[in-house]
Amino acid sequence: GVFFEAFHFVIFAMASKGWMMYLAVLVGVPRFVSSPTLRSVIARQAKPEEQGALQGALQSLSTIIQPIAPLIASVLFGLFSDPKSAMYFPGVAMLAMGAIASVAIVFAKFAFDFEDATLGETLSDQD
Repeated sequence: GVFFEAFHFVIFAMASKGWMMYLAVLVGVPRFVSSPTLRSVIARQAKPEEQGALQGALQSLSTIIQPIAPLIASVLFGLFSDPKSAMYFPGVAMLAMGAIASVAIVFAKFAFDFEDATLGETLSDQD
């Protein structure tokens, strides 16, 4: 899902025609569908008595990020949307969001690799 989100932002950043915006929206749909799945994968890592704390932490992170992302995006847009600026590229904010989503993909890969290694050890210990 996060891969589609990163690709979605890159398409938005590079769009030069109106139809490309529709393509970006279509590419971004799997991200919104995968969000509950991602939360369930994360929840599977916590004990039942820790579920409330985990879900609270996830919601807190979301609450912190939601007002910060538009501030960063608007500053980037302001810096790069002026035709007199050193580099004119109004899509830089979307490209930055795509880069952040790409970093999330790397973190997720490490987390899933760690989970696979841990599950492998647990299964071999039971034999």
